[in-house]
Amino acid sequence: MNKIKLIILALLALILMSCADAKTIDGKTYQTYGFMNQEDKSDSIQYKASLGSLVVGVVFFETIVVPIYVFGYDFYEPVAKK
Repeated sequence: MNKIKLIILALLALILMSCADAKTIDGKTYQTYGFMNQEDKSDSIQYKASLGSLVVGVVFFETIVVPIYVFGYDFYEPVAKK
């Protein structure tokens, strides 16, 4: 029973801490983007793939909904200005 609780706790921590976040650069907040909303990408901002989003998408690939959201809308996070 304790192993199950530990696994659930680890998964919850992974889900809550690993998603890509929006970032405020020079007073403007830039949102994350993915493969389905590339029009939200700003040309003046450098983005990087979020390792946490990748892990969450792979771990929950059987749910279908989670990877579609993660890879489609929340995969790349803003880092800095170009």
